[in-house]
Amino acid sequence: MYIREAKTFAAAGFDGGYYGLNGQTAKVGRFGPHGAAYPILYGGLARLFGGWQDWLAPVFNLGFVSLALLILGRRLSLSRLAGIVAFIVTFSSSMIYLPLSYQEALQYAVAMVLALVFSLFFNRLEKGSSARWRNWGALGVVLLASLTRPTWAVLFPAAVYCGTPGRRRDILYAAVLGGGLLFFAYALFAMTATPWNVPTGPGVLIALLHGDLDPLISPLVANMTSLLDFTNNANSTLGLAIMLGGTLLAMAIGKGMESEFQRRNVAIHLCNMFFPVAIYIAIYAGTGNQLNRLISAHFLLSLTLAMLVAPRRAGRLVLGPVLAGCLAMLPATLASYTAYVRPAYDDYLGWRDRIDGLGPDLSRVLQVAANAPSPWLRTLIVYGDDAALAYLAAPAEFGIQGYDLRGLETPFRAGFALLDPAGYAAASQKMPLTPLAKTPHGVLYRNDVAFGFAAAAGAQP
Repeated sequence: MYIREAKTFAAAGFDGGYYGLNGQTAKVGRFGPHGAAYPILYGGLARLFGGWQDWLAPVFNLGFVSLALLILGRRLSLSRLAGIVAFIVTFSSSMIYLPLSYQEALQYAVAMVLALVFSLFFNRLEKGSSARWRNWGALGVVLLASLTRPTWAVLFPAAVYCGTPGRRRDILYAAVLGGGLLFFAYALFAMTATPWNVPTGPGVLIALLHGDLDPLISPLVANMTSLLDFTNNANSTLGLAIMLGGTLLAMAIGKGMESEFQRRNVAIHLCNMFFPVAIYIAIYAGTGNQLNRLISAHFLLSLTLAMLVAPRRAGRLVLGPVLAGCLAMLPATLASYTAYVRPAYDDYLGWRDRIDGLGPDLSRVLQVAANAPSPWLRTLIVYGDDAALAYLAAPAEFGIQGYDLRGLETPFRAGFALLDPAGYAAASQKMPLTPLAKTPHGVLYRNDVAFGFAAAAGAQP
């Protein structure tokens, strides 16, 4: 979905079709669950190169990380900068995702910039306007980062606290104001993103208010069981141990320093690492590799900040054990690297032939709606096995709506649907569909209601 949305933006800008799940759409724009930042940035840059090519994603990834390292190099000694680079090229998550099309590389660059911003709280800045500019600037950068990925909003309480004298009453002030900014940033991101299927919501809150802890305890127990299952999850758990252990070491570098340094250092690392990890394990639908992927950028922020503010020789006490852990895991990391990265560069499963076979069948029909006035007529529903084939084969101007059987049982607005027999059986109960082309993935149907050729089932004349 990442490269698919970028491809659509490169071809149609803000005029592409809708992305989402089961007909859900963003309140602002037509982007999917990951928000607007990736398609606008990667797709916008692709327009400068004449259109989207799949090889652009890893090139942009390495470009963003390299640029962030160049900026970071102005503040770090060569040895500490080399340590950050060594971590990026040996840690499992960064090694795997840099050459792929995920947004992790962009988040690694954001992490290093955020570390630079937070390091200003450890400088002896003069009072007055300089401090105010620093404080407001930090809040602004965190807000911008949160629009690329909402997990960065956990830094708001730390940013607010670091802008105070650090008294006990400032903790409550930072929690209230920072928490309010956190929810504001999350709501702002949610405006540009299709709703994501997460097992939380008002029902969980209502149950907790009635004293029913099961909606909180059940996923927590299941996720902890998964995380500690070394049979299937050993590499992910060890990777998480490296990140949490490294963060504890980064928190410890303030020992012996002035109390203001210690308090700010602890506040940043607590908010940046331990708070999102706890939230993820408590409420999200899984742990392991997904958790490591999401939290790896946060750890890079903690590690980079430690290198920026650690006293002389203290940096190696953080970096040494972290790099030792990465090197100890390197054989397992290389095995994972092969499994994840190889299909993107070595088409040993024959995906290219299947995509090339499906693409002309879709384009021959769908191109007639490429300039349709309604974006819903440039939206394709996909249901069936190997849905990614259709994502990659559909014309660039079209948005993609992923559907499950339950979603197909309700009327939909998309102009076209690519369905297998089970999908058609569910959808045709509510929508009049006209078959247009038979493809290797299924049959491509026209939604007659969307084009005004028929009324929805049950509609009044």
